[in-house]
Amino acid sequence: MFDFYGEDFIHGKGQAEFLDWDEETIKLQLESDFGISLPEANLHRIMAGIAILTTNFFYRRIDAFVQLCNVLSGDEFDPRVFNTADVDEMAWGITEAALLFPPGDSEEFSEEILEYIRVKAKSEGIATLPDVLAIANTGEDPLYEYADDPEMYGAMFTTVNSKSEEIKYEVAEGLQRLVSQLGSLPLRNGSAKDMAKRLSASIRSTAGQN
Repeated sequence: MFDFYGEDFIHGKGQAEFLDWDEETIKLQLESDFGISLPEANLHRIMAGIAILTTNFFYRRIDAFVQLCNVLSGDEFDPRVFNTADVDEMAWGITEAALLFPPGDSEEFSEEILEYIRVKAKSEGIATLPDVLAIANTGEDPLYEYADDPEMYGAMFTTVNSKSEEIKYEVAEGLQRLVSQLGSLPLRNGSAKDMAKRLSASIRSTAGQN
């Protein structure tokens, strides 16, 4: 499915066995274990998660970053078509990737990915990036061209911040859904409580709460 494997395989040591399985094996195993018919979209999300856990391509390759953000946001994967990732899709993709495998020093985003985020944000009229996309900030005032007109500056500031706040709210809603899903997950081994706590903390952080 995702052609994201090769010499840049980085997180393999000590990994769970299923991370080495191909998608058909994973699909058959899950359907056998749980007596279900696994939807294609769910399989795509599982494979996206495995790509994030086992490679650094989400952080280094623009094609992988865009495809994985789209899939994690619910889009179907079609290798024949390149779909751009919108700002809200990138915000959610980065959020979910950080939950799956918190980035370290070796998982810094490439400049090509950062520039893609900036260009897409500008094309969507988002001058102030939401917190989760702050990695792409340049430090410059995105509204500098209105600095000599306080009234226009104030109006534009309100507009661009409202779009950023909307994305922030959507990410918090997505995290809340994950907490609910984890709470109802029937695990054979272990507990989902730790992950639920991490998600709850992320929700508070996303919402700007203490």
